[in-house]
Amino acid sequence: NKAAMNASDAVIKASKNMHKDLQKHFDEFAKPKLDYQDPENYVDVYSDFYDEIFENVEALVE
Repeated sequence: NKAAMNASDAVIKASKNMHKDLQKHFDEFAKPKLDYQDPENYVDVYSDFYDEIFENVEALVE
């Protein structure tokens, strides 16, 4: 939901289909986001996404 997105540091779209209002909010979301991934390759893509987020967090802490 929109409130959960707004309270998040990043968002992953875990489903192919999303209500059009929520999809619009996702598309306009200014924080890191990852679009839907096929089940065959989502593990590697999610891992890369999390690595990127953690690198940015470490840079902010330093």
